[in-house]
Formats: sequence, structure tokens, C-alpha cells
Amino acid sequence: MRQLSAVTNLVLAGLASVALALSLQLPWLAPPGELPEGLSAPEHAVRQLARVFATVPGEIAGQDAFVNSRSTLFTMAVAMIVLCAMMAVPAMRGMLREVLRALGLITPLAVGYLLVARPGGVAGDLHWGAFVALGVSVFVASAAWHGAAIRGRRPVAGAWARS
Repeated sequence: MRQLSAVTNLVLAGLASVALALSLQLPWLAPPGELPEGLSAPEHAVRQLARVFATVPGEIAGQDAFVNSRSTLFTMAVAMIVLCAMMAVPAMRGMLREVLRALGLITPLAVGYLLVARPGGVAGDLHWGAFVALGVSVFVASAAWHGAAIRGRRPVAGAWARS
């Protein structure tokens, strides 16, 4: 199976970081819904799943739900873009490789923390924007990990090189 080049992964990590920052404008939470009584377990699960993707009055965007934490996600996105750009300098690749990988792995953990812990006491059911943000953050982690594998150009073997 053919893989994308490291440079392409670095570009994708930067673009996905922008998408992660923009996903804060999507509806992450919705007010708890009322479900009819007497539903079986599968019917209840299907209604809950349908509610995740339905338009619900009172949806809460990620930037409104996590006012104190949104600057952290923006900072992580900007740091990812800067690190990806700095990986273009061959002399800095060795220093930045592990930092880029660490930031990539921390990104989905931070989004997952926001979804589970909900700092600031935000209440509500998860909505589709939260799942988009989680998926994009996992993509950022994958692209950053593979982009960190960028290597310098190999020297061209001279006539005196061993065969």
C-alpha cells in the first residue's frame, strides 16, 4: 500500500489544525432530550443516535461551551502549524521531530478531555460537531506522526563509494 510522503502529511497536519480550530464553531452540545417512555433498548439507542445528527433548538457551539478551554485548542492548532512549517528547515528536523509527535498525540487527548470532563460545568448531550472535532484531531495526530518522519536528502554516492 502506498503511503503519502512526509511533506504531504505535514501539509495535511497544518490544514487539519485549521479545521480543528474551525470546528469550534460547530454544535458540540445540545440540551438533553426527552424521549417517550416505553421504548425498548434498541429503539432508545436509535433515537439517541438520531438526535446527535438532528437540528435541535438550543445547540451549543464548542467555542461557547468551552470558553476557558478554546484558547488551548487554538494555541495547539497554531503551534501545530508553526511546527509543521519549521520542519521545512532540515537543520531543525531532529529537534522538532519528537515535539511534533507529542503535540500530535496530545491533540485528540485534549479534545477527548473536553468531551468527557466538560470543564466549566457545561451540561448537555454530545452533538455532531463534537464527533467532527474528535475525528479531525485524530487525523491531526496521524498526519503529524507520519510527517515527523521526514528525512533530509541522501547524499549522492560518488565514484569512490563502495558497491
